[in-house]
Amino acid sequence: MENPTSHNIFQKAALATVIVGAVISLILVIDAGQNNKSIILRLLFMGWVLSPFVAFVAANVSKRWVFKVRAVVLYWLTIIIAVASPVIYSGVLSPPGAKLTPLFLFVPLFAWTIITIFIVAVSKSRR
Repeated sequence: MENPTSHNIFQKAALATVIVGAVISLILVIDAGQNNKSIILRLLFMGWVLSPFVAFVAANVSKRWVFKVRAVVLYWLTIIIAVASPVIYSGVLSPPGAKLTPLFLFVPLFAWTIITIFIVAVSKSRR
């Protein structure tokens, strides 16, 4: 049987990871947009990049995930997305000289797709 304390530690680790990932992602999106004169566009990019992190924080603090399997899957998704996003945003996986702007558009879209699939799967499993 799983120890409830290990479940809480896993939840706290996921929350800490998502917060650190959000801060690093925010720094990277600000750095990438430093030459853009449009404040509105920069704010929109920041909101778009941070939105999956906000969703993961909300999901992780929610009491809705009663079953441990669902919670553990959520924690793993949170950690994977929170670690992968800043790595991708940093450009270390991109070829030298590649434009990073598409990454700031598609990574959050991918994260939202994963979040949506998880929510649909959980809601179908409750029936």
